[in-house]
Formats: sequence, C-alpha cells, structure tokens
Amino acid sequence: MKIVFDLDGVLRDLNGYLNTKFGVPIPEEWFWKYQNKDIYDWVAQDNYSPLVYAPPTQYYWIVKHCFETPEFWTNQSPHWQAKTKLWLDLHFPNGYEVRYFDNGEKRKALDEETDAWLIEDNPTFTSWDRILLIDHPYNRHIKDVIRIKGLEDLDQWIMRLLEENMMPIN
Repeated sequence: MKIVFDLDGVLRDLNGYLNTKFGVPIPEEWFWKYQNKDIYDWVAQDNYSPLVYAPPTQYYWIVKHCFETPEFWTNQSPHWQAKTKLWLDLHFPNGYEVRYFDNGEKRKALDEETDAWLIEDNPTFTSWDRILLIDHPYNRHIKDVIRIKGLEDLDQWIMRLLEENMMPIN
C-alpha cells in the first residue's frame, strides 16, 4: 500500500500566494476567473514565480516528516514542470518521486495501482474510491467522500492507512 499526494491545493498554496500578492480572492469554484484571468493567467503574469515561491499548505509538514520519499501525482502543464520541480527540490531536499498526469490519467493510474490512496483536492473525479479529499470551498459540493478538514483529520487517516497495512512510519 502506498499513499500519494496531489500538489497544488494539497501541499503548495498557489491560491494563497495569488491572494497575498495580487488580491485574487480564494476561489469558491474549481473553474474561476478574476478580472478576466484564470489561475494560469495570474501565474504567468507573475513570470511563473508562484510555482517556485508559493508557500506550503498546513498539510506539508505531515508529508515532509512522515514520508521519507513522498510520491506526487500532479497535473502540471509542460511549461510549469521545471518550476514545479524547483519548488519540490526546495521543500523535499531528501528526495521525492513525481508523476505528471491530467485528471483522467490520475484516476486511471489510481485504478491500476489498487494498493494506492490519493490525497487530492480536485472535485472533478468520476469516482472517489481511495481518495482523501482536502476540503476547499470549490469541492464542498462533493458528497460521499472522505473529506479532510484539517491536520488532525489527515494525520488520523494516514496513521489508520499505515497501521491497517502495517507500513513503517519514518
């Protein structure tokens, strides 16, 4: 059994960065625009700096200290990947694995790796089997899902999954 993590909205806070720097409101919907720009436009406007300098979320520390080599499954456009790697190198200097997917590919990979659990925030999956959903305003309409509302929730679920599968904790 393994636990894998999405990146943006789970461990890297692009929305918080954009809110602090440009006043972009925290999104209430998955697909959003502010001043006629979506997240891709705002990130590009700042010369892709948010991809490197966005702060970690509250969940980052659990992953950093409980997983020797965390694995990330993230949806990043090809021109975002090099700067995303810089963020990962900075925040996980002891190593990590990263796989780039679109959401359909991510669900397919999860279905193929039947021993994996995904920590995710994206509300567009067709099945929520083996997904722990990080709570955000843009995904609260999803029902019948394991919802993570804070550090304690994530810690308890990770501990439960590790104990059920007798996986060692770093």
